[in-house]
Amino acid sequence: MNALRGKADVGLLPDRRGRPCPLVRPPDNDFMLKYAAVRTDWGYVGIVCSEKGLCGVLLPEPTVPAVHRWARRCWPGAVHDASVARRLQRQIADYFAGRPAGFDCPLDLSGVTPFRRRVLEACRRIPHGQCITYGDLARRVGRPRAARAVGGAMAHNPVPLVVPCHRVVASDGSLAGFSAREGIAMKHRMLDLEGVKVRIPGITNRRPRTTASTTAARTTRPMRSSRRAAV
Repeated sequence: MNALRGKADVGLLPDRRGRPCPLVRPPDNDFMLKYAAVRTDWGYVGIVCSEKGLCGVLLPEPTVPAVHRWARRCWPGAVHDASVARRLQRQIADYFAGRPAGFDCPLDLSGVTPFRRRVLEACRRIPHGQCITYGDLARRVGRPRAARAVGGAMAHNPVPLVVPCHRVVASDGSLAGFSAREGIAMKHRMLDLEGVKVRIPGITNRRPRTTASTTAARTTRPMRSSRRAAV
């Protein structure tokens, strides 16, 4: 397969499962795209790199062929190279093994709009094990009323995990959405791995079922009779 050479122009379009799929279109300056499937405790993570830096991440899939399909579909012309970004591969494996990992690789966000690039750069600074809201992130980029636009930038993040969009939640603490194979379930698992307890409406906030013992415990005074006692 010939390596794709050209100027990166990333347009985020949905793949077959509706997830953001960065499509790189040629032509102009030289650089080569390479990808690898990183084995982790959660499955195989896909990464795509240019000579400038990381430009694509696929969160864990159950098989290596799934990573190959993603690379062919979303990054046409990229060549497989198992040795690409070795340090990043170790960091990814460490993360999914439950060990805190600092992702310090350079990013290639060519084609991402200036606003979304600022959002992604600010999101990247969210520490391991912490969460902020979309509104918080909007304020950090100087656009306090742009929470919805920030959500759009998160939904079209081409490098999840490295830019930890899973650490951004709704104003009520709920998870909102997540563009991964398992959707919100994957977001919850990743936050749980980091020790973050999040609100999941209908699950974590569900009131405990009433039982005979809890009913008795809540009884603090006898019920009044509907009739006056006979004299």
